[in-house]
Formats: sequence, C-alpha cells, structure tokens
Amino acid sequence: MKFKPSNKKTRLRVVRGERIVQALEEEATYDKLRQNIQVGFPNTQKRQHATGEVNVTNIQYVPVAGGLQVKSLSRSNGHDYNQVIVFSDVPHNDDGEGATFMGTDGQEHTIEPISLQGSRVKVNCGCLDFHYRFAMQNYSDDALQGAKPPLYQRKTTTRPPANPAQVSGVCKHIIKLVDTLRQQGLIR
Repeated sequence: MKFKPSNKKTRLRVVRGERIVQALEEEATYDKLRQNIQVGFPNTQKRQHATGEVNVTNIQYVPVAGGLQVKSLSRSNGHDYNQVIVFSDVPHNDDGEGATFMGTDGQEHTIEPISLQGSRVKVNCGCLDFHYRFAMQNYSDDALQGAKPPLYQRKTTTRPPANPAQVSGVCKHIIKLVDTLRQQGLIR
C-alpha cells in the first residue's frame, strides 16, 4: 500500500524516500556483478574462464571511512591494467581478530573478512573489455568507481553490440583481484 500525501512538499519527500529505498534494494555487490556476466554472456570462453593468464601485482590497501579501497596493477597478454575496488560497510576490528593488512597510511588494520554478498562495491579497470562492455552500465547502476565514461558511439552496425543485455559487470582482472583477496583472507 502506497502512502498518498496531501501536499506537494510531502509528496516529494515520499517519492525521494521511495527512490532511496529502491536504490538500497538494488545495491551492487560483487556477487551480483559476477552473476550478471554469466547471465549477460552465457557462451563466453573468456572473462571468468581466462583469469589464469592474469598476474595481479602491487596491491595497495587504502582505508576509507566505513570501507576499504583496493588498488592493484594486473598484467595479462603483455599489457598492464589498473584496477580499483571500493568495498562499503567494512567492519573494522580493534581487538585484532580477523583479516589484517598494511594500509597506505603505514598502519596495520584489522577487519572482519568482507562478505561479497553483503558489501556494496564500486569497481573500475583500465582494460578495454571493462571500458567498452561495463563502464557505462556500471555507472548507471552506481557500481563504477570514478568519473562517468564518455558516451560510446558505435562505428559499425555489422557486429553485435559489446553488451547487448546491458548488464553491469566485471572483467577478468577484477575477478582475479577478488580471487587474490580471497586467498589472502580479506574476503569470505
């Protein structure tokens, strides 16, 4: 049952409140982004199946208010790409129990391992797969870390669009980074 307010000012608050609730219900988690690529690209032989060729190096942990930003450099097929993942609502443990990392601030931090199902994420990668397939859709779904990408104008109509299902998602570099964080115990 929807509440029908009588005056315009109250109606605006209710609509704004409904939009906030809708946005919270549709939060982008890593699990949702990963699931989207399987739904949107069911026949791919790359991306989630090609993470073995990705080498993640130079991981930096940047503690942010209420969260954790992870920056990394990955190498695949002779090219280097930068990734960023920002996890929201990361509980810090002052008692020393949990996963420990050295932050870019020079301090050792302890957190509860991050749940990929419950923690909201924003991601970005410098690879072309991410840029052309996911950046704009991730921006629309509030799952892109960074500025809005420029609008892409297709140059040909003889090939299918890069993201025909218009799903937000992640590339193989972000998948490999998350796998690495899982091995380190920062993610459960």
